[in-house]
Amino acid sequence: LTSGDASAMVRFEKRGWVDIATILYFRYRSYILVMITALLVGLVLVNYYRQRTRRNLGVIREQKEQLERAQRQLKEAQAKLVAQEKFRQARDIAGGFAHEIRNALSPARHALGRMMGLPREKLTEDKLKRIGGLMDRSLVHAVDLTERISEYTRIEELATEESVDLVKVCDRVLENHRHLLDDSGIEVVRSEARMVEYRGNPRHFELVFANLVRNAMVAMHESEQKRLTVSVEDTERRVVIEVADTGCGIRHEERERIWDIFYTTDPDRGTGVGLTLTKKIVDLYEGTISVTSEPGSGTVFRVELPR
Repeated sequence: LTSGDASAMVRFEKRGWVDIATILYFRYRSYILVMITALLVGLVLVNYYRQRTRRNLGVIREQKEQLERAQRQLKEAQAKLVAQEKFRQARDIAGGFAHEIRNALSPARHALGRMMGLPREKLTEDKLKRIGGLMDRSLVHAVDLTERISEYTRIEELATEESVDLVKVCDRVLENHRHLLDDSGIEVVRSEARMVEYRGNPRHFELVFANLVRNAMVAMHESEQKRLTVSVEDTERRVVIEVADTGCGIRHEERERIWDIFYTTDPDRGTGVGLTLTKKIVDLYEGTISVTSEPGSGTVFRVELPR
């Protein structure tokens, strides 16, 4: 190339990719080193967290297996406890039932033995009536006890859902016991409510009212003033049933034991099953039952059933 007196020579030289890369490296060396360093750090971190995640997954898997084993062991332990509790209850019920049946039938057995041992000329009509009455009461008591135990053991099988008028159930139970109440001279004060509907099995509520009424009748056997008050109250959140008597009352040390099966303060007239059965029914409906009583001042049983 010429321009006036000056001249210049330009040389074009073709270079390979290695030369180009070398030039680029020296020109942008700092940026390239930063990028390579960042890439290496990123690879190291990714590898580190990958291994850490793998270890954590292994720990989680092991903990899950341990938790599943613990749950299986807990279920097995619970099943054993339930089986043991059922066996204990069955044993207690069987033992108590045998004891109560023996007590119920013992008077009949002794009366029969006494009658068999008497000469024929001494078996007067009055003696035969007394012995026959004693045997009849013993057999009735034994049959009643058997029916109560049968109801207690199959109460969960009666769990049905239907609309029940508790006032009608209460009136029906009182009517069924009318002759016993009249013979005992018990004044009955009924609920003022006309209708209280609740969902459940009518038989359950019949048993609740019947057991509480029978318990009150036994408690008032020797009372001078005999008044039975039965009320059913309907509220927004619950239904309240109260059965009050003017009987002998319950001593403080006996209040917790009245729910135990076969426990009764009057073995001659009570079976010791009614209140236990009542509490079992109330528990079945997730309700509560409480008692307020003082010796000589009567007793009030209060049942609260949730809506």
